[in-house]
Amino acid sequence: MSSEPSEPVLPPRSSSWRYKDTTYFIVGALLLMGGITGITAELVGEPSESTRLFAFVMCSAVGLFPGALLVLFGWRAHKEETSLIEFSAWIRTYRRIPLNDLARNLGKTRFETEKVLAKAVDRGLVYGVVDRTTDEFVVQTMLGQQIFVEVCPHCGARVNRWFLPEDRFVCSYCNQAILASDVGSPSGTAR
Repeated sequence: MSSEPSEPVLPPRSSSWRYKDTTYFIVGALLLMGGITGITAELVGEPSESTRLFAFVMCSAVGLFPGALLVLFGWRAHKEETSLIEFSAWIRTYRRIPLNDLARNLGKTRFETEKVLAKAVDRGLVYGVVDRTTDEFVVQTMLGQQIFVEVCPHCGARVNRWFLPEDRFVCSYCNQAILASDVGSPSGTAR
């Protein structure tokens, strides 16, 4: 029996959120068409004035107003879905990005940015984790390639940070440029 902890089993992700805008549009359009048809039928016929007013109010209350509201919700859901997909495509182009830079690039607060990022990860549009030690979002494809740099090779100061192999950084103590792949240990051998 292995003593290593096993990965938690997560429930399968639902993709029903992708159809929310379409559902709103279809139901809203049907209600709008029903309301317009009902009002048109009452205007063409020869009912009494009170029957015509009652039909107009009912068709408006049951068809026109809810239909217009659902079409508006559909437009809003479509806009949200489109922006989330565009955000996910954009974030996948980075290997890792500091959350403050991400918020600044989006023009949102840090909290709003983390909510958008969490929604994209939750819906399976982008895979990755937030590295709280460096306060960066790391795309999942880069997780196994990280290198742990413990000390600066020039001055011996403690760095203790994770980097990607092609990352270059400057030691904050001696201001010397360092290539992570030259000095770090692979992710499996970090202390």
